Amino acid sequence: MLEALRHTPNWVYLVFFLVLHYGVMQCFSARIKPRRLLTMPLIFLGWSAYATFAAAQAPWISLSVWGGSVCGASLIGLWLGRRAGASFHADDGVLDIPGSKTPLVISLLFFGCSYWFGYTAATAPDVAADLGFQLTRTLATASCIGLFVGRAAYLYALSLGGRWTGPRVDPLRLV
Repeated sequence: MLEALRHTPNWVYLVFFLVLHYGVMQCFSARIKPRRLLTMPLIFLGWSAYATFAAAQAPWISLSVWGGSVCGASLIGLWLGRRAGASFHADDGVLDIPGSKTPLVISLLFFGCSYWFGYTAATAPDVAADLGFQLTRTLATASCIGLFVGRAAYLYALSLGGRWTGPRVDPLRLV
């Protein structure tokens, strides 16, 4: 493991600390403008899409897995957003979001998945070339991103109407 850390490029450490900083900041209550809320989920969505399609052997299969994973996990993210207990203050146009460790866990999970799959691709190219490996990578990273996107979508919708009027999603009842 130490050998893997020694050969990790410096930019990966920078990304790790940015992801860690973003996650830790989410642990504290904040009053933010709704547009600022969308920044990180959109960056992660772009990063995930690029990583998926840059290495895709079968683009249509990868597209299907990626889209399905993002959509499915977004439903769970909507539920997580609803549980967050956020409120919108129309007079000053800000969301009051209580602190939560959930974004920290999700962002570290996304980074960990991306790092592990990247490490495996660098050390075992024959494994990384396998379609099953690529689809597993797509499923894992897109699911993490979907959680972020769903939570952000709920909070953004809350800011538009003052309350969520979308479907009541409870992933525990779907099973």
